[in-house]
Amino acid sequence: ADLSQGFRELNIWYDGSTDPSRHLRSFKNMAVLHRYNDPVQCRAFLTTLRGPAQDWFHQFPPGAVRDFDGFSSSFLNQFASVKAQEKSYLTLIGMQQKEGETLRDYMARYTRACVDVPSATGEIKSGGLTRGILSGLCRKSLAKRPGRTFDEVLERCAKYMNVEEAEADFLQATKVKTESRDEKKDKKPIATGERKGSPKSEREGRSRGWRTTQYTPLLASSARILEVMEKEIHENVVRWPRTRKDGPTKPKSDLYCRFHKDYGHNTDECRHLKNEIERLIKAGHLKEFVYKDRDQTSRRRERSKSPRKRVKTPDKEELPQKRGIIHMIFGGPTDGDSNRARKAYARRHHRKIEVQQVEENGLVMNFGPADMGEVERPHNDALMITAQISGYEVQRIFVDTGSSVN
Repeated sequence: ADLSQGFRELNIWYDGSTDPSRHLRSFKNMAVLHRYNDPVQCRAFLTTLRGPAQDWFHQFPPGAVRDFDGFSSSFLNQFASVKAQEKSYLTLIGMQQKEGETLRDYMARYTRACVDVPSATGEIKSGGLTRGILSGLCRKSLAKRPGRTFDEVLERCAKYMNVEEAEADFLQATKVKTESRDEKKDKKPIATGERKGSPKSEREGRSRGWRTTQYTPLLASSARILEVMEKEIHENVVRWPRTRKDGPTKPKSDLYCRFHKDYGHNTDECRHLKNEIERLIKAGHLKEFVYKDRDQTSRRRERSKSPRKRVKTPDKEELPQKRGIIHMIFGGPTDGDSNRARKAYARRHHRKIEVQQVEENGLVMNFGPADMGEVERPHNDALMITAQISGYEVQRIFVDTGSSVN
């Protein structure tokens, strides 16, 4: 068949990777437009093939193609493996709005899925859309008054899209205002007498969180303890300063703090770090760095500074070897807690025994200011005394306070 003089190459092609039926429908539409007869359709269809599809056509022996209907059937059978499978309407029924997904995003996803199900009726599309919506107001509206057509349902959903987005914008603006107010509250003015040149990170540490002026004696420097905090303690337990994430805010200098990761002061001089170490110790961490014998050390330090020469008592050197420990059980009264129990106790012990009191002059033990050590004053700490008597460590000792009241 001879092609007409005005024939132009069709601007469609097929390489064997997409649905063959769609390509065939597109070609037939153009053939009808240009009024191609059967022989011309066979020759024109060949010009639309590319790559593997063209290789397939050249396998035909001469004269094998007799008409376009047979040629198109062979074409569909050859590339049937890549033919798009039409989705079932159950795909639409099973779709649902995801948690956190906006109504607009869900509507766009649902309408794209409807394109893949051309056999779905408007009733099926409307029912699947209503079933999958999680937005409360839109779902209630469609449940009370279902749309007559799918287009009506889409229009009603579009109104609720605008309401949802306006509400989200309002909440976001309110959140930004609240955060800005909170930031202004955190920025407290510098107290009178505070050094203006003190590092900002230290001022933040003193104004925010746990702080103290009395520190526990430690066995290592703050810098050494910081290394343990970074390696062995979980990051959520330690209250790290903000500058560790934001980076240095001060000009570079010889003074650098590894706790704040900023310049301006040394690590061992950082009050914020000392406060954080003290807080962790109170919480039960870093016990291996606590100096436990603080009272005895302070007494030795006071004795060494005292100008008086103390003579060692022979009693201290000749203490017998400890033979055991005598514990005391302290409970309620021996005669009971009720009047009836006290009367019964008195009847059982009706014999009177006179005991002669013997007065003996014992050793007087005094405690002076030098024994106070590093006791924080003022204080109301309990007095704990343990004496060693005849080789036994007695846990309960009577102390005469010199007061008839106490």
